[in-house]
Amino acid sequence: MKRAFLFLCLFLLSFSSFAIQITGKTMLDKVQIGQVKIDFIDAENHSYSTKSNFLGEYSLHLPEGYYRIYIENENYRIAESHNQVYSFSKDRTLNLSLEKKKQQLEGMILDESGYGVADVSLEIKQNGKTYQLQSDKYGKFQFPIDCGLLSIFAQKEGFLEGGEVILVREKRPVKNLQIILKKRYSYILGIVTDGVKALPGVTVRLRNENLETIDQVFSNPLGYYQFRNIGNNQKVAVSVYEEGFQEYISDFFFVDKNYEKEHIILRKKEKNML
Repeated sequence: MKRAFLFLCLFLLSFSSFAIQITGKTMLDKVQIGQVKIDFIDAENHSYSTKSNFLGEYSLHLPEGYYRIYIENENYRIAESHNQVYSFSKDRTLNLSLEKKKQQLEGMILDESGYGVADVSLEIKQNGKTYQLQSDKYGKFQFPIDCGLLSIFAQKEGFLEGGEVILVREKRPVKNLQIILKKRYSYILGIVTDGVKALPGVTVRLRNENLETIDQVFSNPLGYYQFRNIGNNQKVAVSVYEEGFQEYISDFFFVDKNYEKEHIILRKKEKNML
């Protein structure tokens, strides 16, 4: 008899500590979402869990105290408006607003040779909103996105603009998206002359900042030379080593446009220099 009385006292004490009843619905906009697991975590990190039924309704008993609420679901999370600390001291009805989990967009910006392009400015547009980000030093980027149509534009100095339009579906994160940027090219055109007449058949070299030869051409019968398809966003110089003339090398200049008057005037070597 004493054991039964003791058990009853313990039961009543336990029940009284869980005397607060919380009821409500799990909802996405105005639609009730069922089979959603809900965790109530108190200040001591004790967890009290329940699950909404197929109608999206839930109910549980809690001790009085302060709680944060977490949602465990593959497709949904608790809305930002409900991501707060709650104080429960009496029975309460609490409808929980949900929002769809964002998908993850992962991709890489590559050049035409398949190498990653760092620090590319990216603009993502979706659902009337615009977001800005940059690729990292390896050309990689990632960003949380919603389901639906999405456009992404990539831009960097020295390259033509690139981009993609994709349809993001539920439960299908977008991974390994590759955007290829084509280099922007320019040309350099000029005449080789001795100051009086054009010089045909002269070897003209294009050099980088390390004085390495990038390309070489010969002046035509009218003295014209031209370097084509020079990758933008680099410093170059033109040079000539022609027998009977002094060595020539131009100042370095930055290629970001076409140069059509990069003329070369060669000076003859003096007799004591021959």
